[in-house]
Amino acid sequence: MPTGPRTHSFEINAMLQVSRESEEQVTSFLSEHLGVKRGRISSGLHLTAYHGRRKLPGLRVASYPTNVILETSETRFMVLAPGGENPRPDIDPRSQSVGIRVTKRSMAIDEIQRLRRSIYQFETSEIVGSRSRTTSWTNCFGSRHFQPHIQLLRPWSKIQNELSEVGRAFRSEIKEIQLDRFVVEERIRVDGKWSTPT
Repeated sequence: MPTGPRTHSFEINAMLQVSRESEEQVTSFLSEHLGVKRGRISSGLHLTAYHGRRKLPGLRVASYPTNVILETSETRFMVLAPGGENPRPDIDPRSQSVGIRVTKRSMAIDEIQRLRRSIYQFETSEIVGSRSRTTSWTNCFGSRHFQPHIQLLRPWSKIQNELSEVGRAFRSEIKEIQLDRFVVEERIRVDGKWSTPT
């Protein structure tokens, strides 16, 4: 008899990593302009293009340079919770993870989608079973809707409640974010801990 929520033991993540220079700019803005403690600022900033829970035959673990530029004018701050795109009285940004979402009109979307397709093309009916396959804007695993985003803050950052004001200040200070590497990795859970297969 099940004793708790079902967990998965394997996952694939395909990520566009934020360049070191861009990450330093973002971290500096959040800490120096907004007063967020550095311990509450996310490190290893990235945008997840694909997340899956089944091994995809033919897909290889890889890491290679790329050059995708996100114009911050086409990003918006959001709480990383269901319905977090818009202010909600029951969601407090100060106690939740916060990030920026990339709008569909962004010039970077075409390249993000190209890299995303390079992964989900390996999905087969045998792999996904009764689930619907991943598409440009839907996910087979995890959250149903694909919303390209970058997590910037961990929970309890105590950022101000009005994220629209934070976003305007952010876009005024930082004009673009560079994504300079595409990484495809596999992880397995052993004894409750995630590790990368060797």
